[in-house]
Amino acid sequence: VLRTVAAAPATQALDGPRCTAFLERLLPGLPQFTRMAVLDPDGVALCSSDPGAAGLDLSDRPYFIEARASEDELVVGEYT
Repeated sequence: VLRTVAAAPATQALDGPRCTAFLERLLPGLPQFTRMAVLDPDGVALCSSDPGAAGLDLSDRPYFIEARASEDELVVGEYT
């Protein structure tokens, strides 16, 4: 799922509206997830399967701080 979201043209282009539309289409086929979001490099939600979450600042979350410190390593956050 991570590779699919990361490879999507809307995600690659950091196009918030197109990315939101993509996540809204993707989520119904993934019942194990209740919500998905893509954060920009500053920790702000670029897009989300919940359009109301776009623009939400998540830069203070432990998983984001760890990801920023890890550079090229994959980081998986805790359940939220």
